[in-house]
Amino acid sequence: MRDERYALSSYAEKKGVAVDHDHFTEDDMRRLPYYADFLARFGFRHSANIAFPYNGTLLNFGLQRGVQDDPFTQDDETILVRTQLRLTSAMQVMHGVQAAQLTGVRQAFEIADIACLFFNAAGRVVEANSRAEALLDGDVRVVGGELHGRLPDETKAVRGHLRAILDRRPFTDMLVSSPVVLTRRQGPPLLLRAHRLSGFTLDIFSKVVAVGLLFDAGAPNKVDPSVLHHMFFLTRQEQEIARRIAEGLGIREIAEIHGVDYETVRTHLKNIMRKTETSRQGELVALLNRVAGI
Repeated sequence: MRDERYALSSYAEKKGVAVDHDHFTEDDMRRLPYYADFLARFGFRHSANIAFPYNGTLLNFGLQRGVQDDPFTQDDETILVRTQLRLTSAMQVMHGVQAAQLTGVRQAFEIADIACLFFNAAGRVVEANSRAEALLDGDVRVVGGELHGRLPDETKAVRGHLRAILDRRPFTDMLVSSPVVLTRRQGPPLLLRAHRLSGFTLDIFSKVVAVGLLFDAGAPNKVDPSVLHHMFFLTRQEQEIARRIAEGLGIREIAEIHGVDYETVRTHLKNIMRKTETSRQGELVALLNRVAGI
């Protein structure tokens, strides 16, 4: 906040490049504490700033010269303006690449029916898929770009979890490994688990650097029937009954839904347990939960 060179921002915004002499004289630079005391302490003096737009804001790339070097000249500024054009072009390309990558990740979560929020480097929500938006019901919500829980301690826990993820702390850190529990007045809580993204052009220009997965603790488990066929060779009827069992339904309820008698469902269930090598219904449900990825 004490950097005098903030006065150069308007010049940089207008022409793309700003140097000290746009606003300060040599006398100013000998008199002002920022130049005379702070920069001089590290052997620096003259500077230039290249400004370029990115994602709705103005970024500045700073160049610093030593006390023994000459000020930036008009010829230097001509070179810097050309650099500014290249930086602007590069940022546009990067933005397009990242947008395409983000679209692919978002679509993958949509297909898998997983609720997800995307966070920037400051831990702010920049996007949410439709599944996540459906879970943000007032108790758990986004306020000013920040994910809030129903209680202040929950919001604080979200901040701590995201900060630990963004700071790349090890998984042994409880703030990283433990999901955040977000309670709701009606219904079971939501669980938030954040992950830092990899495979992206992750740097200071990235719009999204982390994804947070929201799990509804009360949602029924969903088992893909085709997976059951490939893993355990279940027939189509057995796949459907296994899916109903994973949802917590009993034999009589399944029989009523499918319009068959109790003994038919019971026979199918015995065949399912034989093929999955389980001996109790509770053991079968636990196995199906693992298959569902819960």
